[in-house]
Amino acid sequence: MVAASTDIGLTHLALGSPIAETSGHADLGWAEGLFQDVFFHYQVTTHQIEIGGQEEHEHKYLAGHRWWTVDELASSRETIYPLNLADLVAELLAGRLPAVPLQLPWHH
Repeated sequence: MVAASTDIGLTHLALGSPIAETSGHADLGWAEGLFQDVFFHYQVTTHQIEIGGQEEHEHKYLAGHRWWTVDELASSRETIYPLNLADLVAELLAGRLPAVPLQLPWHH
């Protein structure tokens, strides 16, 4: 179960097994240490993003949000986290979920 709410309005939802993870050391200014990001695949029927539950540091560092296509992710010159996201999303949209969580490269 996911204890924290998400920006798409999901709370305490059984998401199943993780599809990918990444971990490593980072110094974010407001926190330092070993961090782990775990990713789940969940298709939504709504595209409404809720930002009311974000923490202060999220409001400070996030300039906005929007949905991206796989082509936009793949062709962007911006750094997008998690790294290799376009390839992962393309596999998921093709119905190919990993049998065990993929180990994505750490991004700091």
